[in-house]
This record gives sequence, structure tokens and C-alpha cells, in this order.
Amino acid sequence: MNGLAQDYQDWIEFRNLNANQPDGKAIFQFLGLRGHPAYVIMNPQGKALWQGVGEQTRENIQMMILAALENQ
Repeated sequence: MNGLAQDYQDWIEFRNLNANQPDGKAIFQFLGLRGHPAYVIMNPQGKALWQGVGEQTRENIQMMILAALENQ
């Protein structure tokens, strides 16, 4: 994710899932994601704080990460 995983690895757990694999498909269905790439920022309790489908800029994802970190 354009270096964001490396930049924020001390604060956030990043996971890459493939929607064409059983585990990824189940998560995509559970979260109601209708395309890929898809991005989800969740709080430690598992609540989705933000979802984005389709290509996202590094800046947009970083802005959402920072907002999520501020609200913890």
C-alpha cells in the first residue's frame, strides 16, 4: 500500500486478503465489499471506521488512517 504498512506498522495491523480465495471471499462478503481493491480501516473492536473500493491514493488512505488513530 505505497509504503503505508511500513510507515504505520507500529500502530496498525495490515492484512492483505485475496477476494478469490476462501478466507478473503468470506471477509469481503461479511463486510459487504463489492469490488477490489478494497480497503477497510477497523478499530480494535472490529468496527469498520472507513471503507474504500477501487484505487485509492496514498494520501487518501493516509488521511483515513490518521483520522482513525486520532479517534482511538
